[in-house]
Amino acid sequence: MIELVRLLLLDFAPAATALYGLAFLVLSLLVGLPLRRGPVQNAAFGLLILGGAADLSLYGLRELAAPAIWFGPLTLIIALAEVWALRLLVLTDRPQPYPPLALSDAALLLVFLAGLWVVRIIQADPSSSLSSHLGWIPLYAAESLRLGRFPQPAELAGGAGILESVAYASDMIGLTILAAWAGEVKPYPAYLASSILAAGLAVTVLARALAPSRLAVAVFLVLCAALMGLDPFFRTVIGRHWGDTFQILGGALILAVLTGPDGLRPRMLAAAGAAAFLVFSRHYAAVYWAALMGIGFIAVTWQQRRLDLRPWLALTTLFLINAAREIWAILAQPTPWYPGNRQVAEMPTSAHYWVSGILHDLGLLTEGAVGLPTLVRALYLVAPVLALGLVPALRRRPGVLLLPFVVLAAPFILQALTGYRTAETINKMMIIAVFFSAWYPAHVLALCAGEQRWRSPAPAWERKAVGAASAVVLFAVILASGPLTRFVHWGFDAYRAHNVDRNIAERLQDSLGERYAEEAARPLIYTYFEPGLGLRNYIGGDVYRDFDWWGATVRGKMAGAHDLGDLVAQLGYPNLWISAPHNYGAYSGPDQERFQHELTEVETAPWVERVITFNHARFVVVRRPQSR
Repeated sequence: MIELVRLLLLDFAPAATALYGLAFLVLSLLVGLPLRRGPVQNAAFGLLILGGAADLSLYGLRELAAPAIWFGPLTLIIALAEVWALRLLVLTDRPQPYPPLALSDAALLLVFLAGLWVVRIIQADPSSSLSSHLGWIPLYAAESLRLGRFPQPAELAGGAGILESVAYASDMIGLTILAAWAGEVKPYPAYLASSILAAGLAVTVLARALAPSRLAVAVFLVLCAALMGLDPFFRTVIGRHWGDTFQILGGALILAVLTGPDGLRPRMLAAAGAAAFLVFSRHYAAVYWAALMGIGFIAVTWQQRRLDLRPWLALTTLFLINAAREIWAILAQPTPWYPGNRQVAEMPTSAHYWVSGILHDLGLLTEGAVGLPTLVRALYLVAPVLALGLVPALRRRPGVLLLPFVVLAAPFILQALTGYRTAETINKMMIIAVFFSAWYPAHVLALCAGEQRWRSPAPAWERKAVGAASAVVLFAVILASGPLTRFVHWGFDAYRAHNVDRNIAERLQDSLGERYAEEAARPLIYTYFEPGLGLRNYIGGDVYRDFDWWGATVRGKMAGAHDLGDLVAQLGYPNLWISAPHNYGAYSGPDQERFQHELTEVETAPWVERVITFNHARFVVVRRPQSR
């Protein structure tokens, strides 16, 4: 049992992650306090506002080339300004209190959150094998605080190229920098903490919105657990340290406030207020905000029979401030590396692709097939039909059943307007509605319970049942601590076994011995970044001295280079980091294609000293002139 606690809470990575998660939670509660929405929604809104304010501070200080010392105070000023603007201009009505969460529901929620912590804390090392963000964000935070300023993407030695699109990454980079600004020299635990906290708050916000129906909360959590095991999309987004944190938490918060106890006006304003922060996660989330704003404005104006522009203008101003970086990137700094351009250029146009993609988005197909995961994912489509048939009173209020579908519809509106989706079977645009399949059936059940006045067991029975269940769970955990400890060890080992960056770093050290530090400090040429970009988290060195194979600097040397060895020599003999067998075909020109065969057969080149391999990844140690 002691070993299990050590692995999950007391070792450096989990302990640091837990402390940062607690710090972010306290800050979020304080920031969201003026909104008066109760601790759970205050924390959810507060985390969105705090993370957004930190991102805005980064953008502003980076453009002004200002010292990083101003980052903390500026983040606080922006966060306070935005929360009070929401409080005074938008969320002016005092929210109706939610019914209390039953003790049994709270206990079940804690069990689920504990399981989420176990699944997430196993990912205690940065791995760009999962996402380039996991490699890039800690590197950028540490480098910025080392330099005392926030370097521009163009300062990368590789120049404008693929890595520029990675440097564009936002999401929770601001909170990670805030942790580094406060003194953390290895920012990854803070980045992981922000992600775990957001996922935990998302589940809690949605569970809280189902009170007081004990059965509804239980169904929601059970369906979440089922999807974690059955649905690859849900498992990737919620079970892994994936990113897209603003979409995960923002989408959950929007669902909760849309179905809350307030009137239509405060609900739609709160939903649009939460949606104004989605853009920090993905630039296309601007369309989600526009959809919620448009639907909300029309619905509220129609209901009130009068035009009240002030809160909607305030929300528009808030969104434009949050989206300033996107607007600037589109209007003033057009670049082929802007996120999404490559996907749009390469988007398939076949009818099968689009029909299959939409069926996957709706949950009617899972990885191209119909099976048990599909039955769970598509349950939300059956729930309203059954509710209308079983509860006649709901037929007079179909709006309460239909309103949550606004969140599910937003990605389809984007797809209809732009023709954009990220893949056939897994579509990142659906992350805003990742909880919909689990939450909506429980929401319908809660509505039915409210109409039929279904009653829960007496509180005395509940306390006794929860106490007995808690004792049984604790006793079972103590008895099974040995197998559980082995399972957690297996989880850590399995995660690390697939981490290309970490494994190459370990093999590099074993292979080079005393020369490891010298070779690790040499510049690299990256031919790919997912995996690959996280390597400097393990070997150290300066990522801003590295080269992007697809960047302007390398491309500028290609035309005059006789072969790959000559190109490497012209760049000063950096090492090659071929982290995957893929390339970025949409950006390949004759020069890149000319070197492709040499990259494939690089082991046989006379200018190569040695090649360290792991799976498909190859770290190429280049001979320097003095070592020939």
